Amino acid sequence: MADVTSDSTSTGQDVDFAALPVGERIGRYEILAVLGHGGFGITYRARDLERGGEVAIKEYLPTSVAIRQNGTLVLPRSTKVAEDFKWGLDRFVTEGRTLARLHRAPGIVRFLDFLETNGTAYIVMELLHGDTLENRLARSGSLDPAAVDRILWTLLDGLEQIHREGFLHRDIKPANILLDQAGSPTLIDFGSARAAMAGRTTTLTAVFTPGYAASEQMTSGRQGPATDIYGLSATLYRSIAGRAPPSAFDRMLADNYEPLARLAGPGFRAGLLAGIDAGLAVRASVRPQSIAQWRPVLSAVSTTAHDVTRRSAVVPAIARSRIARYAGVALAALVIAVGGYLFSMPKSTPSLTTAALQDMKVEDLERALAERRKADAEATEKRGLEEEARQKAEADAVAKRQADAELENTRRQRQQAEQELARLKAEIESRQADATKRTADEAAQRKAEAETAALRQAEEDARRKAEAEAEAKGRADEAFAKAQAEREKAEADARQKADEEARRKAEADAKLVAEAEARQKGGSGGK
Repeated sequence: MADVTSDSTSTGQDVDFAALPVGERIGRYEILAVLGHGGFGITYRARDLERGGEVAIKEYLPTSVAIRQNGTLVLPRSTKVAEDFKWGLDRFVTEGRTLARLHRAPGIVRFLDFLETNGTAYIVMELLHGDTLENRLARSGSLDPAAVDRILWTLLDGLEQIHREGFLHRDIKPANILLDQAGSPTLIDFGSARAAMAGRTTTLTAVFTPGYAASEQMTSGRQGPATDIYGLSATLYRSIAGRAPPSAFDRMLADNYEPLARLAGPGFRAGLLAGIDAGLAVRASVRPQSIAQWRPVLSAVSTTAHDVTRRSAVVPAIARSRIARYAGVALAALVIAVGGYLFSMPKSTPSLTTAALQDMKVEDLERALAERRKADAEATEKRGLEEEARQKAEADAVAKRQADAELENTRRQRQQAEQELARLKAEIESRQADATKRTADEAAQRKAEAETAALRQAEEDARRKAEAEAEAKGRADEAFAKAQAEREKAEADARQKADEEARRKAEADAKLVAEAEARQKGGSGGK
């Protein structure tokens, strides 16, 4: 659901049955049309009857736990979910009042008013017209350096103010950035309250978009400014590279991320590309922890990524290709160092500064990279077979436990969905006389059945995953046992050999003693 919309937004033909009717008044605002709706609420276009002009109004109406009665009143679906409804409403109210204090924050949709009525709450915002960055990229594929800079620096100022108030956006992506005719951005659709409620109840889908969501949004990890930095970095990556980065979930399993220096067109500053790479680190602790900490990283290097590749023109073709391949990685590490980060390197590899990189010879850069790769290879070779087998066995055991937990969680969700489906069927049967409500309930039943089917499929997938993890753990245990047996056999052979040597030495010593005694006795007899 979007806070604001472009001129091409639906005028309400596909409006959800629970929307307020056109002409309904909320305080001094008159509803004109529905701009968008989703699982958390509905956004309307409305007229300010006192001050004139049009505004956008977002209504708190989480359809999973709330219903509308008598056309306007919003109530919990049942006493069972009443606490969740009230808890989410409190988060929504807190978010609205906090954002209203951010008057004219750059690049952030302006919040004008806040109301509590009809058993729920409403946030009033300025009504913006324009096109989303998602639509712009769908047409153009990517953006030039000037357009990227206009988006980046404007949103940095706005996000910094949002973070100072203790709030996060949590859903930064091209679809939630509105561009005016000059290309200036406005960030819309804050998901803080929605995300908080999603973490509390399983009936509301979690707030994240694959490709733009940080790893901590898919797990129980702590979220903070670094979460929004990941979302903005992913959005800029899409704007420059022409495609979204790999999902953070997939990267946790196998990181196939390509640095922007390899994908960006001409004219992009190396510092900007390295800063975006830093913002897309899978682990939140490795990313910049605040907008203020991120700024110098983004602007640290003045040369472009293509300048680094051009420096290799004086060396043979093989050297040029290797430099072009690794220059982006080296630049990213060096820019992060300038921004105050520590780039972990072996003690034998000297640290480099950004200024030194600009004056560095190609041979020196290649040598530094070669030394780093050599040190990494030497460190890898020191790991023994038994240690590798043990670690793999432990990892597989952890993965199996996680798969079992996912399977159990999926089973619980399926059971809850089946209970909800049964409740909906009972309600439908008891309200056959009301045709309008019967249609609505049938739609809810179909939705619940689809969700139940999806959860059953998820349960089956989780079961298969658990079985695969168990099989992998068995293979790892066999490898570990084999390595341990080989080690014990080697130790037993060594002990046997030592015992044999000791026995032979003892026998030799005894023989020498016997011969000495015999000679001594022979000498005594001659006397």
